[in-house]
Amino acid sequence: MKNALILAASVALAACSGKPVITGPYEVESLDMEHNVAAIKSGDLVLEVEFEGRFFKDGNGFQSWRDVEVESVNDVKVFNEDGETEDYVLPSEEVSNIVQVIENEIAEKME
Repeated sequence: MKNALILAASVALAACSGKPVITGPYEVESLDMEHNVAAIKSGDLVLEVEFEGRFFKDGNGFQSWRDVEVESVNDVKVFNEDGETEDYVLPSEEVSNIVQVIENEIAEKME
């Protein structure tokens, strides 16, 4: 409930400022696991997300397992049809959702 109130307050504040609020659904357009950069599509915007993470796949011949964790988001650049923009609001709850989307995509690529 608290997160919903925070998100609602963020949206209301952004509406007053005239800046668009970035919300899901999110779609991974590209993922560079070597350089820890993901391009995430959200509506008409594309987010370039630089992150720190750890991920590995291991096994013993009979079973295999993988561990995926995005530890931090270092930078988010937002692009619209005109190029990079700083005219947006990205609530912290949405950053958590983006991290989950990135972790899921990494896990799928490791299968």
